[in-house]
Amino acid sequence: MLRAEDLRAFFSCMQGILLYEKCYFFLCFKVFVLTLQHIL
Repeated sequence: MLRAEDLRAFFSCMQGILLYEKCYFFLCFKVFVLTLQHIL
C-alpha cells in the first residue's frame, strides 16, 4: 500500500502542474509509476 507521505508528495506534485511547466507532470508521473511498480 502507498504510504501517506507518498500520496502527499504525489498530490503536491500534481498541484505543481498548475504552477509550473507541463513537463513537470511527466516527471511526477514517471516517478509515480515507478513507485507503483515497486509496490506491486
